[in-house]
Amino acid sequence: MSSPDARRDKTVRQLGQLLGGGIDAATELRAILERERRSLEDRDLEALENIANDKAVHLETLAKFDRQRTALCRHEGRELSVEELTRGAADQDGLRHRWQQLLDLAAECKALNLVNGSVIHTRQVQLGDRLAALRGAPSGPVTYSETGGQSAQAAQRSLAEV
Repeated sequence: MSSPDARRDKTVRQLGQLLGGGIDAATELRAILERERRSLEDRDLEALENIANDKAVHLETLAKFDRQRTALCRHEGRELSVEELTRGAADQDGLRHRWQQLLDLAAECKALNLVNGSVIHTRQVQLGDRLAALRGAPSGPVTYSETGGQSAQAAQRSLAEV
């Protein structure tokens, strides 16, 4: 076996290991995001705090795997795709399958995170509206009268003043 072939085989093996580690980390991240959703629904603040820490650890692990994959795929000053790197490799189909699996998991994680973020945002808005009602402040957008002044909200008083 020639030296370039041996190097490529070693690179392909390393890529397979990185993809496997990335898949494991992304699978765990997906489970964490699903736990986060349940904790948001249950309003379990203690669990959410632990989940936030777990999520940060797994995101960093995924970032590390991606940095290593990127470095591994650099060849002669340009980054090769997984497809280019594995062209002609014995496990070409297996590596491509694992790469696609990792991409699919990343898309699932992104979707779950967006849903969780939306739930958090909605709860923040609701809380802000409730706090505004307690303070006697308008909870909706501020509107202006025909003269340009803020419209008066008749009979608004803070509940603390009642």
